[in-house]
Amino acid sequence: MVGLYVYIDMIHSYAVPAAHPLPLSGKLASRLASSAGYVHPITGIATGLCLVVARVGRYLRSVVDLHRRDPGLERTLHRSLRDWQPRNPVHHQHARIADAYRILGLIMLHQARRHVTVVDDDDDEDDEPPPLSTLVAQALHIIAADHVTASSTDASSGVYTRGIMLLAVGPEVSPGAGRAVITDAFARLHRLTRVNHFLLAARFVRDTCWPLRDRGVEFTWLDLLVRAGLTCVLI
Repeated sequence: MVGLYVYIDMIHSYAVPAAHPLPLSGKLASRLASSAGYVHPITGIATGLCLVVARVGRYLRSVVDLHRRDPGLERTLHRSLRDWQPRNPVHHQHARIADAYRILGLIMLHQARRHVTVVDDDDDEDDEPPPLSTLVAQALHIIAADHVTASSTDASSGVYTRGIMLLAVGPEVSPGAGRAVITDAFARLHRLTRVNHFLLAARFVRDTCWPLRDRGVEFTWLDLLVRAGLTCVLI
């Protein structure tokens, strides 16, 4: 149950307004620590990492809502994403899923930093996330290699994580083959789930985000959604 709670928390994190935070209870944190070696059917080995990604999602939403950043918290979140490691040796598939969660968190952290500019006197290169372009390239590689969503006979309960990955990564993709990867992945998710939210998200990325990017306009996908009143198109 802990893994399911954390997964739901993660996929809803960006949809929670800053005025309504959802803090983790001490009891849940204790149970999470005690089950760290468990391979959950949804979050795999990465339940603890998903919790960090959820914190990043809530932080991104708070930056969008309040137009304020917290460089100290950003450094903490980056270290947590960077330093998380599974307790035990893992299967390649589980490691790949964990990498996807980590990359999603790092991309959203970049987007929060870009949304509001601040002067950080304690800037440290060791606490800097990898370049956004590198993370987007890694995400596209993972998305393109994701055969789970290619067949309805191999449905994964993590499809909403894939949807959020596409929603966060898609707007950052420049014209070219990468956009075809995003478009195809959205279409596969819709074929797999028959959930129309994935079509809406694909249309949002294609018709709203990409034209802005092509014109050189600075934007954050979540800010556009919040302004439009569509705070949780994948839920």
